[in-house]
Amino acid sequence: MRVLQNLLWTLLGVGLAVLLALLFISYRFAQYAVAPIEQNYNKQKQFITDASHELRTPLAVIGANIDAIAASGEETVHSQQEWLGYIRFELNRMGKLVHDLLELARAEQAKSTENIAFHLSLDYETAAASMEAMLYDSGVTLVTEITPNLWLKGDRNQFTRILTILLENAAKYTPPGGQITLQLHPENQRVVLRVSNTGEGIAAKDLPNIFDRFYRGDASRSSQTPGFGLGLSIAKAMVEQLHGRITCESEHGLTTFHVSFPQ
Repeated sequence: MRVLQNLLWTLLGVGLAVLLALLFISYRFAQYAVAPIEQNYNKQKQFITDASHELRTPLAVIGANIDAIAASGEETVHSQQEWLGYIRFELNRMGKLVHDLLELARAEQAKSTENIAFHLSLDYETAAASMEAMLYDSGVTLVTEITPNLWLKGDRNQFTRILTILLENAAKYTPPGGQITLQLHPENQRVVLRVSNTGEGIAAKDLPNIFDRFYRGDASRSSQTPGFGLGLSIAKAMVEQLHGRITCESEHGLTTFHVSFPQ
C-alpha cells in the first residue's frame, strides 16, 4: 500500500508540475504573441480560455482515477494498472500540449539566423519515406512527386518540420484506402510544396479558421482524431518565419495545402 501511495503522490506531483508549466507558458505566450491593446483583448481572452479548456479534461480524468485508486483500500499497485494507465495517458497528453505550446511560442517569436544551403529535395524524400512506413498499416498510400536537386538556404529543421506537420495532419483525416500526395516543384522563382489528401475534406465555414490556435472543425471533435489544434498554427508560424506563404483549399473530397518559399 505504501508503494501505491508513493506512486500516486509522484503522479500527482508530475501533474501539478505540468499544470504550472502550462499556466506559465499560456501567460507568456498570450503576453508576447498577442499585443496588449484594446482591439486584441478578445483574442487574448479567447486564447487563455481555449488553453484552460484543453487542460481541464486531462486534469479531470486524472482526478477521477486517483479517487478510484484511493477508494480501493488495500489493493496492490499491480491490481490498479487500469487506473494508473489512464493517469499515464492523460499525463502524456498534457506533456504533448506543453511541447506544442512551446514550439508555437518559439516559432512565432524566434528569428531564424541560419542561412546555410541544404538539399531540400533529399530532406523531403527522407521525411516522406519515414511517413510512408507509418502509413502502411493504415492502408493509406503516399505518392511523392519531388523535383530532384532543389536547394534552399535557411533553417533546414524548420523546413522539415513544416512538411512533417502537414503529412501528419493529412494522415489524421485520410481514410483507409485513401491517398496522400506530396509535391515539391520550382515555380516562378519560388519552391512550392503541396500536400493533398483524399477524405471528407474541410467544411467551407472552417477553412478561414484552420490556422487559428486550438481551432478544430466540427468533424474533428471526436475522440478518434487526437490533437489540440496547434499543428497548423505551428506550421503557419514557421512558414512566415521563413518568408513563405501557406494556404489551403478543400473541395470534392480533396484537401490541399499550398506552401511556397522564395528560392
